[in-house]
Amino acid sequence: MKTQATTAVENSAATGGLQHTFSGENLALISMPIADATGFGLTKMWYDVIVDYNYNNYTLSTGTVGHFTQVMWADSVHLGCAHAVDINGNTQVACEYDPPGNFATVAAHQENVNQPI
Repeated sequence: MKTQATTAVENSAATGGLQHTFSGENLALISMPIADATGFGLTKMWYDVIVDYNYNNYTLSTGTVGHFTQVMWADSVHLGCAHAVDINGNTQVACEYDPPGNFATVAAHQENVNQPI
């Protein structure tokens, strides 16, 4: 997972923008040094998209909910993350989940993205 995350973040950093490389991936671009960022802060940023998620039918969700659903995907049990400074001097982070989530079926979402209790 770490190797995939390193590859993904290097690909993305080389462009200066967020570029997905693999399925089951969350990316972030931050303007602070990585030493000032936290895993909690990055995960919260991805999780907070929950407000746009429709649990009855994910296809009716508004906005981009893939970051949230990948964080919550029940079948994903391994995680690897890496960071790099991009060509613009910003810090990029890539986190790779295994097995990857976000399968584009309503049934898969119902099985893997549980409502908070």
